[in-house]
Amino acid sequence: MRRMWHYGLWLVLAGLAGLAARQVPWDHVQRALTEIPLRTWLGLIALNAFILWLFVLRWGWFLRQMGFTVPWHRLVAYRLAAFSVSYFTPGTQFGGE
Repeated sequence: MRRMWHYGLWLVLAGLAGLAARQVPWDHVQRALTEIPLRTWLGLIALNAFILWLFVLRWGWFLRQMGFTVPWHRLVAYRLAAFSVSYFTPGTQFGGE
Protein backbone atom coordinates (compact mmCIF):
# COMPACT_ATOMS: atom_id res chain seq x y z
CA MET A 1 0.00 0.00 0.00
CA ARG A 2 2.79 2.38 0.88
CA ARG A 3 4.56 1.67 -2.41
CA MET A 4 1.37 2.45 -4.35
CA TRP A 5 1.04 5.77 -2.53
CA HIS A 6 4.68 6.54 -3.32
CA TYR A 7 4.21 5.82 -7.04
CA GLY A 8 0.94 7.75 -7.05
CA LEU A 9 2.67 10.78 -5.58
CA TRP A 10 5.36 10.64 -8.26
CA LEU A 11 2.68 10.32 -10.93
CA VAL A 12 0.88 13.40 -9.61
CA LEU A 13 4.16 15.34 -9.46
CA ALA A 14 5.00 14.33 -13.04
CA GLY A 15 1.55 15.46 -14.16
CA LEU A 16 1.93 18.82 -12.43
CA ALA A 17 5.38 19.29 -13.97
CA GLY A 18 3.87 18.51 -17.38
CA LEU A 19 1.09 21.05 -16.86
CA ALA A 20 3.63 23.68 -15.82
CA ALA A 21 5.84 22.89 -18.83
CA ARG A 22 2.89 23.37 -21.19
CA GLN A 23 2.52 26.96 -19.96
CA VAL A 24 6.12 27.91 -20.77
CA PRO A 25 6.67 29.78 -24.06
CA TRP A 26 9.57 27.54 -25.16
CA ASP A 27 10.31 29.56 -28.31
CA HIS A 28 11.00 32.62 -26.12
CA VAL A 29 13.20 30.57 -23.82
CA GLN A 30 15.16 29.16 -26.75
CA ARG A 31 15.57 32.61 -28.29
CA ALA A 32 16.75 34.11 -24.99
CA LEU A 33 19.27 31.33 -24.40
CA THR A 34 20.66 31.43 -27.94
CA GLU A 35 21.20 35.19 -27.67
CA ILE A 36 23.77 34.60 -24.93
CA PRO A 37 27.21 34.29 -26.56
CA LEU A 38 29.14 31.03 -26.19
CA ARG A 39 31.98 32.90 -24.51
CA THR A 40 29.59 34.08 -21.79
CA TRP A 41 28.24 30.54 -21.30
CA LEU A 42 31.76 29.17 -20.93
CA GLY A 43 32.69 31.94 -18.51
CA LEU A 44 29.65 31.29 -16.34
CA ILE A 45 30.28 27.54 -16.32
CA ALA A 46 33.93 28.11 -15.39
CA LEU A 47 32.97 30.53 -12.62
CA ASN A 48 30.41 28.09 -11.25
CA ALA A 49 32.94 25.24 -11.30
CA PHE A 50 35.50 27.45 -9.52
CA ILE A 51 33.02 28.38 -6.78
CA LEU A 52 32.04 24.73 -6.35
CA TRP A 53 35.74 23.84 -6.11
CA LEU A 54 36.20 26.48 -3.38
CA PHE A 55 33.24 25.11 -1.39
CA VAL A 56 34.58 21.57 -1.64
CA LEU A 57 38.10 22.73 -0.76
CA ARG A 58 36.79 24.48 2.35
CA TRP A 59 34.79 21.45 3.52
CA GLY A 60 37.72 19.16 2.81
CA TRP A 61 39.90 21.36 4.98
CA PHE A 62 37.34 21.37 7.81
CA LEU A 63 36.99 17.60 7.68
CA ARG A 64 40.77 17.05 7.63
CA GLN A 65 41.10 19.28 10.71
CA MET A 66 38.60 17.00 12.47
CA GLY A 67 40.50 13.88 11.41
CA PHE A 68 38.25 12.71 8.56
CA THR A 69 39.41 11.97 5.04
CA VAL A 70 36.70 12.06 2.40
CA PRO A 71 37.51 11.66 -1.31
CA TRP A 72 37.10 14.79 -3.40
CA HIS A 73 34.43 13.31 -5.69
CA ARG A 74 32.31 12.38 -2.66
CA LEU A 75 32.61 15.91 -1.28
CA VAL A 76 31.43 17.29 -4.64
CA ALA A 77 28.44 14.94 -4.59
CA TYR A 78 27.60 15.90 -1.00
CA ARG A 79 27.88 19.60 -1.78
CA LEU A 80 25.63 19.34 -4.83
CA ALA A 81 23.08 17.32 -2.86
CA ALA A 82 23.08 19.86 -0.03
CA PHE A 83 22.69 22.70 -2.51
CA SER A 84 19.75 21.02 -4.20
CA VAL A 85 18.01 20.40 -0.88
CA SER A 86 18.43 24.02 0.20
CA TYR A 87 17.43 25.28 -3.26
CA PHE A 88 14.29 23.19 -3.75
CA THR A 89 12.84 23.30 -0.23
CA PRO A 90 11.11 26.39 1.13
CA GLY A 91 13.02 28.40 3.66
CA THR A 92 12.04 31.15 6.07
CA GLN A 93 11.49 33.57 3.19
CA PHE A 94 8.60 31.36 1.99
CA GLY A 95 5.61 31.78 4.27
CA GLY A 96 7.49 33.38 7.12
CA GLU A 97 7.07 32.64 10.79
